Amino acid sequence: MLQQFNLYIIIVLIVLLLTVSGGFFAYHRIASADIALLEQQTVTYRLAVDEQTRTIETILADAAKLATANKALSERMLHTETEFAAEWSAINELDLMSGGSLDDMETRANDVFGKSIDQLQKATSR
Repeated sequence: MLQQFNLYIIIVLIVLLLTVSGGFFAYHRIASADIALLEQQTVTYRLAVDEQTRTIETILADAAKLATANKALSERMLHTETEFAAEWSAINELDLMSGGSLDDMETRANDVFGKSIDQLQKATSR
């Protein structure tokens, strides 16, 4: 009877050992699959972060170029407005509304126009 009891205990222990081994094997396979999935996600996230980093660097470089171009444009616009004001001043100096005959106004206008043409030719000649 004791031998039979020992036999049952050994069989139960072997079954328990196989059950624990099978459980560990299943756990190991599931954990390995989870680790592989997490590694794949890590690679994907690293690629996304690298791409976003390059995008940010590109945006910053473009912003610097845009700031430089915007400054140059503002300076050109200021220069153009200054020239426009000077041209209006020159037109006002013609004093077309003052008294005098039409012939005098025409002569003065022709003189001023001739001077401006001469100045333009001097400015554009090499």
